[in-house]
Amino acid sequence: KLRSSRAVRVSESRPTTVALMDNLEGIFQSSPHSPIDMAVIFKNLRDLGTRQLACSVLLAWEDPDPISLTAMESALLEFDSVVLAIPVTRGASMTAMPADLRRASLPVDKLGGDSALLPAVNRASIPTLIHGGENAMAGFEVIDSEPSAEHIHLMARWDERVIFCFPV
Repeated sequence: KLRSSRAVRVSESRPTTVALMDNLEGIFQSSPHSPIDMAVIFKNLRDLGTRQLACSVLLAWEDPDPISLTAMESALLEFDSVVLAIPVTRGASMTAMPADLRRASLPVDKLGGDSALLPAVNRASIPTLIHGGENAMAGFEVIDSEPSAEHIHLMARWDERVIFCFPV
């Protein structure tokens, strides 16, 4: 169900924002939205002509239904490109950088300046997060190990790579 407060002209050059509100009308299977809900949303966006998707909803569930999870992952593959949000942190041991985050990152030596000034991270905060397929890239949503600050971090360092925040 799409709703707008005024006539909106969709343009290829301007992004359109879809906000998922509380499920007061009982449209979705659950709240927060389940994988099958997200699959239907993604399919409808694709059917409406969306080719590039940026999704800030954290795609992680404790015990997801495997069939609905597969449906959601298949729906993500239908887009030309997908950008997802990942919360990151710094932990006692480093894990491998998720492929979608690596695709959107750059080697430290490709950037000017002192990369030691960037916050250091070494793992995704949510290990069960869905990372999409080969068409997916990711940026960090929040750096959980950094105290709240007056400024927003736009970049962070993960080993010898620089990762970017989701909006970038």
